[in-house]
Amino acid sequence: MTRRREIYEKLSLNWSPDSVRLFVSPTPISRALPFWVQEAGDFKTIYPYYTERRNLPSLQLIYTLRGQGCLELGPRHYAVRPGSVLLINCLRPHRYYTAPGQTWDFLWVHFWGPAAAGFDALLAQYQAGPFTTDHPWQIELWLRRILSLNQRRCSGYEVQSSVIIDNLLSDLLMQQLFERKPAATADRALSQALSYIQEHAAEDLSLQQLAQTAGLSKYYFARQFKALTGQTVQEYIIRTRLERAKALLRDSKLSLNDIAFSCGIHSATHLIKLFKAREGLTPHQYRRQWQNTGGPPPREALQPALPQSEEP
Repeated sequence: MTRRREIYEKLSLNWSPDSVRLFVSPTPISRALPFWVQEAGDFKTIYPYYTERRNLPSLQLIYTLRGQGCLELGPRHYAVRPGSVLLINCLRPHRYYTAPGQTWDFLWVHFWGPAAAGFDALLAQYQAGPFTTDHPWQIELWLRRILSLNQRRCSGYEVQSSVIIDNLLSDLLMQQLFERKPAATADRALSQALSYIQEHAAEDLSLQQLAQTAGLSKYYFARQFKALTGQTVQEYIIRTRLERAKALLRDSKLSLNDIAFSCGIHSATHLIKLFKAREGLTPHQYRRQWQNTGGPPPREALQPALPQSEEP
């Protein structure tokens, strides 16, 4: 039995009298939403203000208005300046504080919910420290709106808060994806490679072959491909083939062997393995599930089906 780790939090109270710290208890409505607010605030701090914590089930978003702060995530240290955004997973050890001899004013919100871990994992692929944003006024507006909603707690405040948090995180994620989008020349070359994969998915495809199609070196192609699609070349090929397999499972009575071969997968056994790992069910279960929804009847196979001994 796994023992839950004890929550640790320690902080100094070096903030101004007009600073705001608001505690919010989740309601049954908020717990049913993707995100709910745990705390929110507007701090005007002076050195030696600090907060350190670990093992707290929460994400904290901090937006710096003025002054300068510092963030420590394990051995990594970051300077935090006006206009920057921090997203901290409070389960992990961390410490942030006002820079020596400085003041640090920031808006912040603690939140949690079913969608929190997924967004944290996505954003962590791009950056661990401060994020920058092209429209800081919008981040400030959203955070002030969260604070106001949870102070007044009018009907529907939980839903509005969840929507704003979703907008905040989606905005940060989209900006990271845009900033890492390849240059125009590489983008066009990668588009050619994507089209080639779609047209030749049933054939043997290699990283070297696709890089040559794009006119790029193998290693540069692999890096830029992942920046554009969010997937490795091999994973993109597999998912393209599985999408074709799903269409044949829905719309035909072909055997698994025939489907696997027509999609560029060399055996029914391998198709079952790939399908279950990514879809959470076997091809047979997927076909039966689709048929049970009342979809159109499968088309007859063009030739007699092979024995389906591999199918569960």
